[in-house]
Parts: sequence; C-alpha cells; structure tokens
Amino acid sequence: MTEEESIPLRSRMAMLGLSCLVTLACAEGLVRFVDEGAMPMIHLFESTEDGSVRLRPGEQMKITRAGEQPWTLAVSQAGFRAETPEAPAPGPGRWLAVGDSQVMGSGVAASEAFPALARVNGQPMINAG
Repeated sequence: MTEEESIPLRSRMAMLGLSCLVTLACAEGLVRFVDEGAMPMIHLFESTEDGSVRLRPGEQMKITRAGEQPWTLAVSQAGFRAETPEAPAPGPGRWLAVGDSQVMGSGVAASEAFPALARVNGQPMINAG
C-alpha cells in the first residue's frame, strides 16, 4: 500500500481546502499591503432613518480597481464628496450635482471629478454623486 492510499479521501480534501484558504488569505493580504489597504468596493454607505442611503459623513477610504492606482474617496461632514473629511459645508447659492459613479468621480481625485471641474457663476458644484 502506498502512502497516498493510506491517507483517507476526507483528510486529503480537508488539506486541499485548507491549502486553498491559506493561499487566498496570503494573496489577499499581499494585495492589500501593496495597495495600502485599498478596498475593491466603496464601503462608505449607510441607511438613514427614513430608509434612504447616503455616504457616511466625515469618513474616507482608499479604493482600488484592477490595473489602476488606488484612489481616496473622502466624504465631508455635510455628506458630499470632498478633498478631505474636514471640508466645510458648502455655502448657500451653490449648484448640486447628483448622479451615479461618473458624477461622483469614481477613480479620480475629488478635484478631478465632473462637479469640481464644472463652474456655475464661477463656483464648482457640490458633488452629491
């Protein structure tokens, strides 16, 4: 009887599963280290009391996408896309840009997103994408 035959199939399957889990954990850890902890999806959404969904005010996270450099998504205290979480609330009389990830500026700095580049009466729009 060979050594391979002496190890039960259930034990071999368990070792294979454990090996896959360890490999996955090591690969994920290495990618997170290289991308400085960036996540592949935006995890800054929260439910409100009225049942709607919004970005969590005053937070930020690094986000990565295959083949691109990680980018930072910061949400101001007012709940809008901003350069930093400490960004002041927008003043009155400003235009509000709403939309999807393209308006929000997925993958680019807050200063490069459409609402920051567009001007209304000389002021950038408020990014509520």
